[in-house]
Amino acid sequence: MPGGFLARKGDGEPGVKTIWQGLQRVMDFAAGLRFARELGQGLTCV
Repeated sequence: MPGGFLARKGDGEPGVKTIWQGLQRVMDFAAGLRFARELGQGLTCV
């Protein structure tokens, strides 16, 4: 998996680094959505 957590039975819970990497990916995705919406606001069909 990208963050390193494979969710196998004996692996235990994800650590701080894995959670941090996942949160960073979520933040990057949210910034991309925000940017795409800002670009789309200037476009009109009429």
